Amino acid sequence: MKTGEKKVFSGTESMYKKILNSSQDAVYGIRGTKFVYINQQGAHFLGYKSPQELVGKDAMYSVHPDYRKIVRERTTARQKGENPPNRYEVKLLKKDGTPVDAEFNISTINVEGEKINITYTRDITERIRYRENVHALHRHATELALANDTPTIIKTTLDAMEQTLEFKFASYLQAVDNKLVLHTRNVNINGLELSLNGKGLTVQAANTQKTVLIHDTRKEPNYLKGSIPSLSELDVPVIVDGKTVAVLNVEQNKLNAFNEDHRTLLETLAAHVQTAIYRLDREKEIETIRNRHISDLVTSFQRMSSMVRHDLRSPLQAITNAAHILSENPKDKEMSTIIRNHSNYIDSILDDWRKHTLTGTIEATEANIPQIFNVSVQSTSLPDNINVNLSVDEDLVFMLDHYSMIRVISNLIKNSVEAMPEGGELELSAVVDDDVLIIKVTDSGEGIQKEVLDQIFTPFFTTKSDGMGLGLAFVRQVVEAHGGKIEVDSKVGKGTSVIIRLPKV
Repeated sequence: MKTGEKKVFSGTESMYKKILNSSQDAVYGIRGTKFVYINQQGAHFLGYKSPQELVGKDAMYSVHPDYRKIVRERTTARQKGENPPNRYEVKLLKKDGTPVDAEFNISTINVEGEKINITYTRDITERIRYRENVHALHRHATELALANDTPTIIKTTLDAMEQTLEFKFASYLQAVDNKLVLHTRNVNINGLELSLNGKGLTVQAANTQKTVLIHDTRKEPNYLKGSIPSLSELDVPVIVDGKTVAVLNVEQNKLNAFNEDHRTLLETLAAHVQTAIYRLDREKEIETIRNRHISDLVTSFQRMSSMVRHDLRSPLQAITNAAHILSENPKDKEMSTIIRNHSNYIDSILDDWRKHTLTGTIEATEANIPQIFNVSVQSTSLPDNINVNLSVDEDLVFMLDHYSMIRVISNLIKNSVEAMPEGGELELSAVVDDDVLIIKVTDSGEGIQKEVLDQIFTPFFTTKSDGMGLGLAFVRQVVEAHGGKIEVDSKVGKGTSVIIRLPKV
């Protein structure tokens, strides 16, 4: 035991030291910025054989350079009697220079008139990796939201399982008729079919519609040995409208390879796949309805209902993503604002539906135009290859129906995105000129043919194979309900500008 350690614990060793030595956490006693005590777990945590190698040394050298300033400031503040956070995350350096993610839980004790910071430290590498994987999965959710066919959904899902979640053997089993068809990167077994009336853990997951997590397949009578040896298996069903449409499968040739975190991650991915498949199914239903050319009231009702579902999906996705980020950082005020704004937006959509009209009653209030632009952009799935530029005074307000105008701008943004399949520039601007609010949405897309331009505001007119022709009709009705005017300037191959002029109420 070194001199510094004896001085710290003299007279109190039987109480303090025994408690600290018995801890399963790494424990460090720090006076100033120097180690005065380290338990054996603490030495091992930093890659040393014994505590004596560190006692007396500056603790800051074991902190990653990116974190030294904040650790030094909080250590000094605590010893001065201030109250900085007792628990926070840092990155430390082991003896060989290897970084390790850690969590500090700090308390201060008085020993012979001196303040000693006692730091309980835990390795949170797995927690950080799990958090990063969850964020990565939500990025994959954006890709799935843009998938326009089943092969793309399968490819994107396999990418997420193998690249993001780093599962060595992953497969997507698609439910077709009364069998599961295997999709994997292993060409030797790709296309393999499993009967839903037979054995197998993936079949079990499909039939029970419950996740199957097996730590030792040798003990499972329902395990079906495949071409690749496996000792652990995890299977998560994808369920749409009460039916199993796919099973996500991962395997590894070692015992206890998967834990509850892996289960949660794969179930999260399955939920994203479920949403993507549900969307494709609904789009096919809409296309079928449209192709029947039914002109009675029932058809109109179905089309408007589909539009409402379409309008709700984007704000609901924004709320879901914001809620996830908020669960990681409860103090993130921006995420709380996003949830509140989009909840109110959904309420306005449902209110329109209740009134059986496209626009409902216009209720003009003082609205913040930049906020309308931001909510509209957030509620739209924008590909990475589209740059958005906002040109508006951050204090610009105007009397209009806040939520109806969000739906107007969102519809125009979606049209612009569809007009730029290879990416491009999207600009939203707003100014007030002589008491008239002028909103302009401009894209660098494909442009609109002259023979089509005169019909774009006609209800149910559309040039899209999966469209309903209600978006721009809704836009026009809202603008006219405000007493405004709308015009379109478009050049084929150059782009389109939509200009809205709203008079002062």
